[in-house]
Amino acid sequence: MSPLIYNIVFTTTFWRPPHNLLLFTLIAGAILTANLTLLVLTFYEDHYWSDKKYREELRLNSQVKKKKA
Repeated sequence: MSPLIYNIVFTTTFWRPPHNLLLFTLIAGAILTANLTLLVLTFYEDHYWSDKKYREELRLNSQVKKKKA
């Protein structure tokens, strides 16, 4: 068996990613999570709470569904 194949198959050491890569991944994930949270919350605030007509329409539709059931 060639030494290259032996080293690939039978090595007991594991590759550890560099500390900087792990830190970058953690920070990038936190930024993306915060960005998504802000996107959802601002959409909810702009399109739900500031639109009284839309909220009334939702309320009326739910009452109509309850009466039909």
